[in-house]
Amino acid sequence: MSDHIQSEPPRRPEYEPTEETHDPLVRELRRRVRSLEQENRRWKVICISALIVLILVIIGGGVVGLVTTSFYTHRLREAQLRTEVEAMRAQEALEQARQAAARQAEKGAK
Repeated sequence: MSDHIQSEPPRRPEYEPTEETHDPLVRELRRRVRSLEQENRRWKVICISALIVLILVIIGGGVVGLVTTSFYTHRLREAQLRTEVEAMRAQEALEQARQAAARQAEKGAK
């Protein structure tokens, strides 16, 4: 039942003779393989580094956005409260002016 499931990937066969080969083609192919493996590792490091930088930029942008939004929301609330307080003061002043006018009218009517 578990014949088709393998716990580890199959290993690639490696050609490593015990004695130094004198065949120029084999030496050139080995050199190319080593070079390609080094480039592959280098590109993997570059991609992982770029991914980490991208993630940090996204997280940093999110944090900056949250802080900025919180700051502006706080300032907006303060402005709304100031406007409400000023409106209440104006309403009180208007009410006092009406009461003063009513008192003046009563004094003038007497």
